[in-house]
Amino acid sequence: MKRIIIDRVKGGKMKRRGLVIVIGFLFLVMATVDLALIVKHYTEARELGMARTQHTISEQQKLTEQKEKLSEWVYQRSEKISKKVAREIVDASYSYSNALLLLAIFEVESNFIPSAMSGKGARGLGQVHWPSHNKTLTETGICKQERDLFDVETNVKASHLILVDMLNRSDRDVIKALRLYLGGRDGAYTMRILNNYVQLSMLTGT
Repeated sequence: MKRIIIDRVKGGKMKRRGLVIVIGFLFLVMATVDLALIVKHYTEARELGMARTQHTISEQQKLTEQKEKLSEWVYQRSEKISKKVAREIVDASYSYSNALLLLAIFEVESNFIPSAMSGKGARGLGQVHWPSHNKTLTETGICKQERDLFDVETNVKASHLILVDMLNRSDRDVIKALRLYLGGRDGAYTMRILNNYVQLSMLTGT
């Protein structure tokens, strides 16, 4: 009887040992599978990250090339500015989705001369009329005083604000918006701006 009990105990231990081995093996298999999945996910994430990085680099290179072409276009159309100022104008304009349209306007309105003035009180690149827009410009914090409009970045901000307002008033009709922006000047001004816009679009491929 004692022998039988001993045998049963030994058998139980062996079974438990076997069970432990099986469980350990299963854990090993699961760990291996999990490790394989982790490696797979890591590889996929790494490849995706590299693809995104490459895409970002490609987009940055494209943007740099566009700005260089636009800066040269701006510089060639004004005899009174340096290449540095031309690049400042392009950089400031590229902060907005209407960058090309802004540049097209600046060429007609001021020939890209930041210090341009008109006899009717218009100032800077976009020939912003201070008496008409000073309230909006001061309330939005774009300008504190009229002479601020001679600053490149400030004038671009002011011109963009006015252009967007004109686009909204004309239900996004660019021609109507330009007529409003230009204060009802003849159609020749509008056509010059549109012609500039087409050139710039072709130049940048956008």
